[in-house]
Amino acid sequence: PTAQPSTDATDATATERAPTNAAETAPPLRASTTRHVFLHEQMTKRQLDAKEKQQWDKADARNWAEHLKLGAVEVLSEDESRRIEATKPACILQVPARFVRTAHENDKGEVEAKSRLVLPGHLLQKGFESGHARTDSPTAGLTVMCLVLALAAHFGWELDSFDVEAAFLTGRSMSREVYFKASKGGLPGLPLGCLIRAVKGLFGIPEAPRLWYLEFIEKAKSAGALQVPWCPCMLFVRDTAGLLVGLLCAHVDDVLMAGSGKHYLEFKKRRFKKLRLKEVFQNTFKYLKRKIDRTPDGTILVSFEHLGNIKPIYITRERRRQPNDRLTPEETSSLRSLIGELGWPTREG
Repeated sequence: PTAQPSTDATDATATERAPTNAAETAPPLRASTTRHVFLHEQMTKRQLDAKEKQQWDKADARNWAEHLKLGAVEVLSEDESRRIEATKPACILQVPARFVRTAHENDKGEVEAKSRLVLPGHLLQKGFESGHARTDSPTAGLTVMCLVLALAAHFGWELDSFDVEAAFLTGRSMSREVYFKASKGGLPGLPLGCLIRAVKGLFGIPEAPRLWYLEFIEKAKSAGALQVPWCPCMLFVRDTAGLLVGLLCAHVDDVLMAGSGKHYLEFKKRRFKKLRLKEVFQNTFKYLKRKIDRTPDGTILVSFEHLGNIKPIYITRERRRQPNDRLTPEETSSLRSLIGELGWPTREG
């Protein structure tokens, strides 16, 4: 049952009081679904037992090792750090980096610890003396996706989808100097007090999506694709006779491809060799919160996976007896979130 709305514009259906922060809700590795857990190391220590803390420490170490392996960061020596602090203090982010930790449930139902190093990129927007950088990054929207699928259905093309592993860490190098400090707990194997230079577009840096986009387009062109002039995030493939044999589009690191024939398959092999792919899916997969399924007769079905994950707002019996009471800030937030979730498939459908 739902509480009846009042004539007051500020009154609406009420919800059970939501926890006010992530620290109240986050059952770290005991979560049964994907969930953002917390942002700060201090909260980790209070919430995890010894076994769970060990899992998070390993996740932190893996993520940091990936930064080093891909050349996304450069660790400065103590002497070099002191020199930068004395000569280029305006190029140093004054807020340390943080690990954003999430608990993910894999296909086997096991909950995995994942960490991602994130910089306070909002400090780079204004007043940062290292200079401003271009941040626009074309992405594939609904129209582009529908065009690729429509042509695939018309020509009987096969479909492929993949996402790129650590895409931002493999993008182009930054054109400006940005240095940051490790968090209070430090980084695995890093001497305390040393500065770190962001070489690539780390998470949190405003231009990171554009640096990855430029790298993606360059690699696609070098593999033989041609960029669509009116849609920078879409590329097409032609055979030696000039006939269209394939299309691909990218929404950040999620890529949708369609095509057929020898020339397209050769392009696909060259393309895949140039990228660090997580998984490659063919004909049946999820793309931009949609389930895409190509049937054996070439029909392409598209449905919203997102709708099944929308959960109704639970209203307690006590709260239902107070239909005319004003909403609390937590109730307002819950209602706005639900409206946003419902609005997305309405607009994009």
